Amino acid sequence: MADKFLLATTGTQINMVSSWEDELYCSILKDGSISLRGSKDGLDEYGCRWWFQARRGIKTPKQFIEAFNSMMDEIDIDHWSVKDDLLPVLFNHAPIFAALTNKFIEIDDDGTDEELDFFLFSQKVILNSNIELPQDWKSAVKVIEAVYDFVKQEFNLNNKLPRGTHHLSDISVSFPNKALKCSKDLKQFRDEQVIKNHARNAEWEMLPRTRLQVLAVNSQYRNV
Repeated sequence: MADKFLLATTGTQINMVSSWEDELYCSILKDGSISLRGSKDGLDEYGCRWWFQARRGIKTPKQFIEAFNSMMDEIDIDHWSVKDDLLPVLFNHAPIFAALTNKFIEIDDDGTDEELDFFLFSQKVILNSNIELPQDWKSAVKVIEAVYDFVKQEFNLNNKLPRGTHHLSDISVSFPNKALKCSKDLKQFRDEQVIKNHARNAEWEMLPRTRLQVLAVNSQYRNV
């Protein structure tokens, strides 16, 4: 049976003709996937509840953020901060997922394209690990940051994601023994990073445009 719970509520909202609450419900299914569904409670004079289409099959932090943002025309998502309001509640039901989503938001907001690429490449090894997380939200976020840094360090040193049990200070982490990324995927990721780094660091020379070229372009605009 799915674990269904209220993830966030706006509290009572009032206008000239009615009052209501925007609510966001979350379900965690047996396969570990997450569903989000918005609701308006008491939207009309009869106090009816309105349900919106559920966003199902969420398995990664990026998908979670995209699903949440897609609800902006249904419920007042601007009322909530994902990091401050949603994730601490989600942490009580899906601790690793919630803490790793917090890391994704930080990288997506302030990190480089290369950092974001690596996060998306390596996230599944953390999501499928057994990690001794503290019950405190802020402490758990720091633990996940340490685990993520370790994964990145291992990959840079050994060209592969970690497997098996590792002890990071006083933290025990059991990474999946079965590789989540095959050698073909690893090579493709490395090749893509080489191409992207080359494109970022390349110096693009602007070719001089002749008077005839400029006249030709202007003629095209006049004929549109």
